[in-house]
Amino acid sequence: MNKTTLVALALTTALLFQSNASAQRVDNTSLLAAAQEYRTSVLKFEKVVVSTFGIARSDERVVDKFEESTLKVVNAARNPRLSTRLRNEYQKTFPLQDKAEQHIFGRYTPNQNLIQAWEYVLLRQALFEQEYSFRAANPSRGNRVRRLPTARPLQPIPN
Repeated sequence: MNKTTLVALALTTALLFQSNASAQRVDNTSLLAAAQEYRTSVLKFEKVVVSTFGIARSDERVVDKFEESTLKVVNAARNPRLSTRLRNEYQKTFPLQDKAEQHIFGRYTPNQNLIQAWEYVLLRQALFEQEYSFRAANPSRGNRVRRLPTARPLQPIPN
């Protein structure tokens, strides 16, 4: 074999490996977008909590910790290959979310803005979980199927 044949063979092999690697690359935009929307809803809820008169600073800090944990979920959702990291970060948000709900809705008379903001958090969380479960069931499909978000009417939380 001469040098040109070896170079051509090496280039062909490199192209095959490159095309195989790009075929295995997973598009993560829908999962990341769902995580970012979930975090945005938590940010809006935090803003409503801070602007609501009479809520103690300690309870605002609980909501702030919940918001910080959703930032870690978004950062973990940026890399689809680290699904265990995403699962672990998302599982860490559950106790913080429960604690935030207990601190805000268990101690204060909720106003309409708090209820609507919390319902929006729950809606975005459900959409993120739907996208996450779709990704877990079909890890190689990526972003080929786009689903429209389900509309859920906002209803007050019963006392």
